[in-house]
Order: sequence, then C-alpha cells, then structure tokens
Amino acid sequence: MHTHALAWLFAGLLAGCAVVSSDTGSGNPSTALTIQVNSAPPQDKTEERAASPGYGFIWVAGYWDNIDGNYVWRPGRWVQGKPDYEYVRARYEYNGSAWIFHRPHWKKRHTQAAPG
Repeated sequence: MHTHALAWLFAGLLAGCAVVSSDTGSGNPSTALTIQVNSAPPQDKTEERAASPGYGFIWVAGYWDNIDGNYVWRPGRWVQGKPDYEYVRARYEYNGSAWIFHRPHWKKRHTQAAPG
C-alpha cells in the first residue's frame, strides 16, 4: 500500500474517534473537550446492548453529540479498551447559567510509583 493511501486510511480511522485536547472551549469547538451549548440535550434513547465481541472490549453508551448547535444521536457500541487508559463518557452538565457538553475521550491513567 502506498504511503498516501495509508495516510488516508489512518485519517479515516481517526475520524470516528473522539479528539483529545486540553482546549476547554476557548478555541475550535470541534476539537474542544468541553463546549457550551444553547440548551439541554434531549432525553437519552433506550438502547439494547449486544453481547460483547470479546475480552478487552468496553461498552460505550450512546449519547447526544452537539454539532454546530444541533443534537445528533451517537449510538452505543463496543470498543477495544486501551491499556493504561480509561474511557470518559460524554455528559452534559448545567453550571447554573449554561449547559456544558463534555465530549467523550480516552484519559491516561496515572500510574502509582511502586513502594521503594
């Protein structure tokens, strides 16, 4: 496979993943981990969880994504877990004056130093 084709394949795989960024909403809203939204999300949809495809997979619950001010349902699915990372699910919270959408992402676990 040519390098250019591999780059496109890799870009396509990343398109379905949450982007991890330290941005908290001050920059590009499409890559920020948190963004302010205009209204509360719709009620979550009821989903049936299929059987796990195998060892090491985790269930990622469906959620309402917010894209350019519109709510889009992202159905739940099984994903391969990542060693040394934990999945942080999507959530909305009201801070008293606005709704904040916390995008789903993978967070590196802190390793504890072995007692010496």
